[in-house]
Amino acid sequence: MTDLSALARGPRRLLELLHGVGVATVAARGYRVTPSQVTLHQPQELLAAALGCHVVTVWRWTQALREAGLVDARAHFTTSKGMTRSDGTLYAVTLQAGHRAHLTHADLSHQYRDLDADRAAGRTAWSALQGSDQKPPEEWISTLRAWAVTPGQTSPPLVSDPCSGPSTLQDVVYMLPLMRDAHPSKRPALVGVMASTVAHALGDQHSRRWYCRLIWQAWEAEVEGRHGLQALAAQLARLQADLAEWPDLRSPGALLAKRLSS
Repeated sequence: MTDLSALARGPRRLLELLHGVGVATVAARGYRVTPSQVTLHQPQELLAAALGCHVVTVWRWTQALREAGLVDARAHFTTSKGMTRSDGTLYAVTLQAGHRAHLTHADLSHQYRDLDADRAAGRTAWSALQGSDQKPPEEWISTLRAWAVTPGQTSPPLVSDPCSGPSTLQDVVYMLPLMRDAHPSKRPALVGVMASTVAHALGDQHSRRWYCRLIWQAWEAEVEGRHGLQALAAQLARLQADLAEWPDLRSPGALLAKRLSS
């Protein structure tokens, strides 16, 4: 791995964890030659638990690693019960100095899990978090390695799953980059899903159209080179952290609007 002295401690911890999981995955896959990068399917919730931080913190550290070219990361989606649902996060992790990590179309289009079967069998990230306060670090690393080799598989077997489709601001944060790759005919549906998710997460369903406009404005800014998607993602991540700290926060939608306009 390249010199990490320029990285802050948090992003460095995340990279070291992903790199360790990546090396173990390469060994498990039996590659004759070490590749320049490895693609991992990992749940953000398990990474956060292994690092002892919030999932929003993992997202922030991930952005720092993306900017440095050490990882690339995007939410991965599949179909479950006729609906599009997030089934985890894809990480491309560099294994060779000087290589800039990147996810390919093949990475993103590959189906890593049968989500319906995994839920029926209890193979879910949520289940792995039950009673997780007592897990030692080495057990988390073992869990992440098992998941990377066979997404959904952990040890010991898991037992429950309340997860569904996109339902949190974090989900939207990871969906926003999909706007760049989506076919123009598919973007309205994608915007609709994200707007509905934001409205539901904030308990503000009557403002769904406003959230649609907000996302379209971010996309227009992105097209104009003003990093609109990144700006909106940052504010959504910030708001989710605020809601985690102050569950009784009133009018979070109004707070989001104020921050975006300032």
